[in-house]
Amino acid sequence: MHEPLDAWQGRDAEAWRSRWGVPELHLFRSIGSTNDVAAERAEAGAPDGTLVLAEHQSAGRGRRGRAWQAPPGDALLMSMVFRTGVAGPPGPAPLRVGLAVAEALESVGARCAIKWPNDVLVGGRKIAGVLCEAGTGTIVAGVGVNVRQGPDDWPPELRGEATSLAAVLGRRVALAEVADPLVARLLALRDVVSRTLDDETRARLAARDSLRGRAISVDGRHAGRADGITADGALRVVRGDGTAALVHAGTVRIVES
Repeated sequence: MHEPLDAWQGRDAEAWRSRWGVPELHLFRSIGSTNDVAAERAEAGAPDGTLVLAEHQSAGRGRRGRAWQAPPGDALLMSMVFRTGVAGPPGPAPLRVGLAVAEALESVGARCAIKWPNDVLVGGRKIAGVLCEAGTGTIVAGVGVNVRQGPDDWPPELRGEATSLAAVLGRRVALAEVADPLVARLLALRDVVSRTLDDETRARLAARDSLRGRAISVDGRHAGRADGITADGALRVVRGDGTAALVHAGTVRIVES
């Protein structure tokens, strides 16, 4: 059930829309998934840069349908519509969006790493996730950032694996403090989100690549040593015999300390 929200963090929707420079802004107190609503808006003709933001998701998800959970008001949950005019999968979009998230968090004091293809980490723990889904000439980019959670807010299976901006910075963090730089960086991707990665973007990713040089498994099988990200967003892996392979999808884990 969608519960619209007239105001967020002390300002009404129009004030935030104008402040961020987005063509449309849809605010919700509670929603199934910001990606689902953004996709519905895109199919209905919503313009490039349309933003959906919610205080809580009841059916939030990550890659491969994994659940995304956060207490109401503790995470920044948003999805942006990108009109690419290109059919097909999102390609490098999750990496471009993940880099935007990492740089937005760095602007408020967190030192971030990126775990291919869609996680943002601080100190080896997940602080944000990205889910990009392609439609008809569109990409909907969903972002979830852990902002206010404390140690008791994580389910047992995530304790030790997740963190929040408040925990990293040691202070209370306003959601708008993260939203301002993040929305600006997402809007800057409108013309490039689905394009192959240029050298400058790949260098920014490489500086934050948490996997490079590490022995990894892909979908539970030992794959080799991660060796960077290609221009089309694939993970390059060097096997034990020195040959290289490209990983375009899968669950990657580090298999050494």
